[in-house]
Amino acid sequence: MKQTTLAVIMKDDKILLCMKKRWFWEWFWNWAGWKLEKWETIEEAMVRELFEETGLKTDLDSMETLWVLNFRFLDKPDWNQDVNVFKINSWQNEPIETEEMLPKWFNISEIPYDKMWEDDSIWLPKVIAGEKIEFEFQFLDGKLVNQREFARPKLKESNLIINNWYKKIYQNFYSLNSKEFNVLIYWWDKSDSWTMLVPILGNWNIVYLREYRYWPDEFIYNFPVWKQEPDLTSEENVAKELKEETWYTAEKFEYLWETIVWNYSWWKLKYFLAKNVQKSWVQELELPEQIEVIESSIEDFEKLIQIWAVKCPLTISAFYLAKSRL
Repeated sequence: MKQTTLAVIMKDDKILLCMKKRWFWEWFWNWAGWKLEKWETIEEAMVRELFEETGLKTDLDSMETLWVLNFRFLDKPDWNQDVNVFKINSWQNEPIETEEMLPKWFNISEIPYDKMWEDDSIWLPKVIAGEKIEFEFQFLDGKLVNQREFARPKLKESNLIINNWYKKIYQNFYSLNSKEFNVLIYWWDKSDSWTMLVPILGNWNIVYLREYRYWPDEFIYNFPVWKQEPDLTSEENVAKELKEETWYTAEKFEYLWETIVWNYSWWKLKYFLAKNVQKSWVQELELPEQIEVIESSIEDFEKLIQIWAVKCPLTISAFYLAKSRL
C-alpha cells in the first residue's frame, strides 16, 4: 500500500491549513505532506514535504506520530493510500505560499470543514482533543460512503527492557475497554542485511513460528528471521536464530535467494533452507518473547497460505523458494 504523510500544526488556538493549488485535492483546504521519495523514511518524507510546501523547517525530534488514516477509493484503487499523520510540535520560519500550497492559519473554532474533504470533520476533532487515531475511509465517485474507526489502547506505562547496538525493546502496558494488557514494542536499527531460514525436519515436516507482536490475539506466522550481526556470517546468523527461537539446530544451511525490501528503509533479506533440523531441547530466547513454535506437514503450512492466514509476503516467498529445493 502506498504510504503518504500529513502534518497537523497547531499554535495557541489556531491550526495551519493549506489550500491545494494543483493535482490531488486541488482547491480544497488540506494539509502539507505527500508521498515518499526513494530511500526516504516516512519521517524524513514528512520533514521534506513540510519545507517544500510551506517553507517550515522541522526535524525528527519535533514530530509526534498520531497514527494512520487508511483511504480506499473504490472506483480508483490506484489512489489507495495509508496516510501517516504527524503532529509538528516545533518549527522554524513562518509559512509561505509555494507552487503547490497556500498556507493559512485558522481559528480552531472556525475550521472551514465545508471546504475540506468529508473525512476531516470526523478525525480532526479527535486529534485536536489530543487523541491518537486510526480510521479507514472509503470513497466512491469522490464521496465518502463508509468509515470505520479502530479502537486504540491507552498507554499507561512504558519500560525500556532491551537497549543495545541493533535494537530497543519496550514493554508497554495498555488499557482498552476496561481490560489491561502488555505488549513488546520492537525498534530496530536500520540495517542493510537480514536473514530468514526455512527449517525442515528429517520427516519432511516444517517448523515455523506464531509470533504475538501486536495487540492481544493478533499474531503473524513467520520463519526465524534476524538482523545480520556484524561478527557473524549469514550461515552463523541463521544458525543462532534457529536455536534461540525454535530450540532446533542444523548442521548445513543452503542459500536460496536474496531480495531488496522496503520497510520504512531499504534492506537486504537473504533466504536460507535447513534440512534435517533436530531439536536441542534448550530454548535460548533473549527475553520472554511471545513466540509459539509449531511443527506441521508442508502441505498444512501451504494451506495456511492459501486461506490468507500467512500474511507476510516475505514468509510466503521463503516457503516457495524452499519448497522448490525439496
